[in-house]
Amino acid sequence: MLTVLVVAIFDTQPSVESLAPFDTAEIREIEQIIADNSPAYGQQSESDLSLDSDSLNLLTNFALQQIQTLKGSAIRFTIDEDTANTRLAIPQSLGPVDFYLNIRARFAQQDGRAQLQSLHFGQLPVPLIVQRSVEKLAGFRLQAASPASQELASLRTNIKDYQLRNDRLYLKVQWEPETLEQIRTYSQQMLVPPEGQQRIVEYVRQINLITSSLEGQRRISLVTLLPELFAFAAQRSHDDAAQENRALLQAMSLFVTDTPLTQALSSSVSVETPTLPAIRTSLYRREDLSQHFINSAAMAASTNPDVAEVLANSKEVYDARLRSGFSFSDLAANLAGVRLGEIAVHNQDSALWLQSYMQTLTEESQLLPRPRTDADGLSESDFAESFIDRNSPVYQQRLQEIETMIDALPLYQEAPERQPQE
Repeated sequence: MLTVLVVAIFDTQPSVESLAPFDTAEIREIEQIIADNSPAYGQQSESDLSLDSDSLNLLTNFALQQIQTLKGSAIRFTIDEDTANTRLAIPQSLGPVDFYLNIRARFAQQDGRAQLQSLHFGQLPVPLIVQRSVEKLAGFRLQAASPASQELASLRTNIKDYQLRNDRLYLKVQWEPETLEQIRTYSQQMLVPPEGQQRIVEYVRQINLITSSLEGQRRISLVTLLPELFAFAAQRSHDDAAQENRALLQAMSLFVTDTPLTQALSSSVSVETPTLPAIRTSLYRREDLSQHFINSAAMAASTNPDVAEVLANSKEVYDARLRSGFSFSDLAANLAGVRLGEIAVHNQDSALWLQSYMQTLTEESQLLPRPRTDADGLSESDFAESFIDRNSPVYQQRLQEIETMIDALPLYQEAPERQPQE
């Protein structure tokens, strides 16, 4: 009976072929979709999101590739009028044998919204009552997990309506102030396992210890903190320096954004949580550059450099439209932070090298080239007038100049070569 069930569920071939790596144009499109559908800054607003099959496939496949346990999976949506069919192929292995869990789902417009009509695991149909039970259990477990998971669940509930019509999926989203920033923060924190959370607590304590000697100072340079923190990480890096670096950057991300430590801890972590000190950090006397740099480093170390860049760049596009304006200075801090995050966790040698280098920091220019401010605070129309769009040669030239300046810094130039990890 078990053999029959396995044969019915698993296949030797995927129902959807894996996609090629995302090219620059596709990454830009993902960033634009996120920015186009983000809320007006500081306002509660309702947004109507409309996706055709191509956009939906682009977003969902990009998301799949950032989840370690789903690497190599592929999903394909086809929308026909008010019906959508979905195929998901998840690779599995048992010793030398490779096989696939192929999932099929059908959605249709019913009672005023898109609803799941059928679900198959391989050739095995899933009864409707089981489908509903799985949906409820998944929602309950998400909300009962860590505070970060609960916040992500609350963001999910902001989707007020799903509809299928005219070959498109329509979503009505209730955005709250700072939703985009929340997504960046919680997507990073969601991936912190319990042992990593214990490490974060230790680094928050160390931040408190270092800053306790700085009474009366309201703002400090990152260079004041990072050497001592990385020296602390080096003392603890007996087996896994990358894990220590990741926890350090995650703790710093909480610190620079003034986010309570409890936001990163699950209920399984029972410790006395220290309060983060009320001191601001800066790079070149700018708090925003410090936040961009550390947040991007923490995101790259926690998830994937592609995710870090997409979310950071999406925010720049969003700022150009609705907030403070597009900033090449912010973009430079994002890019440098992503590079630091990559080096921090690539492998043991790279992580140990970074710990040693960071203890020698004396100047902010070792982390980030002094930013040019001639193209900061650009509105969307000003940006278009000067740079056309983010695929234009003039924009790509400016971006290349920034990347060249970052690459020239010893921190990024001399780091051990980043080879793919086995």
